[in-house]
Amino acid sequence: MVDLGTLADVGYPTYNSSYAAGVNKLGTLIVGWSGVEESCLNCAPTLPVVWTPTVVWKNGQLVTKWKIHKLDTTGFGVMTKWYPWAVNDFGQIVGEGDGDNGEFAGVLWTPLQNGKWKLTQLPTIADYPDSEPFNINDRGEISGDIEPADGSVWLPAFWKPLNASRKIYTNPIVLPMPEGGFANCYTDGINELGDLTGECWANDYSVDQAVRWTTKDTTFSQVLGFPGDWSWSFRVNNSRVAVVTYGGGDKCSADDYISCGGAIQLH
Repeated sequence: MVDLGTLADVGYPTYNSSYAAGVNKLGTLIVGWSGVEESCLNCAPTLPVVWTPTVVWKNGQLVTKWKIHKLDTTGFGVMTKWYPWAVNDFGQIVGEGDGDNGEFAGVLWTPLQNGKWKLTQLPTIADYPDSEPFNINDRGEISGDIEPADGSVWLPAFWKPLNASRKIYTNPIVLPMPEGGFANCYTDGINELGDLTGECWANDYSVDQAVRWTTKDTTFSQVLGFPGDWSWSFRVNNSRVAVVTYGGGDKCSADDYISCGGAIQLH
């Protein structure tokens, strides 16, 4: 285990805790945030960070040493809490900035040639000005959701780049709700084949299930059908294996929120 450090190590003395949220497949970039006292969600101010590695000699062996860097937050002064969620092998980082009065924005950090990253807000649409991007594949496609200003509805969506430099993105491409009384969804898992996985639920949580979509057919959705009363799926790999957490029912006790882990092969 290696201590990745905090922003207190590089000149931000009050930001003395940190949380690592994602790593790229190459193992060359780690993203997360550094926070004041605590770095849990919405409990204290946080700043977005990326860790980069260097290989050094230590006691006659090559070891990897990680350096923390604060990511750009220019133009988003109202945001006091930042959560980078994922990074790909191209160096693109997705996440969100949250304000103290309920403001939030889905953002993308694009790598520059000088070893820094440029911050931009992901496109939104008029009636759904808020977005949450959760993951990004190596093709630059981004999974997440869009929401109205009051946060009353979550619509599953993804974004894709429009040029080779990946500096211009589509408006959010909204995906369908599956049949079965679902009113809210988000996408999280995304692989290089365009498979998307996530979660959908009813307003009263009478149904709450893991769901799959695909970027190749924006009319398709399917409940993964795990046993129990609820399930969700955060990740799917390039072998099309999706991991799922589920609970409730006869197969996995609902008492004390006990859950089970599972996996499913997509076809």
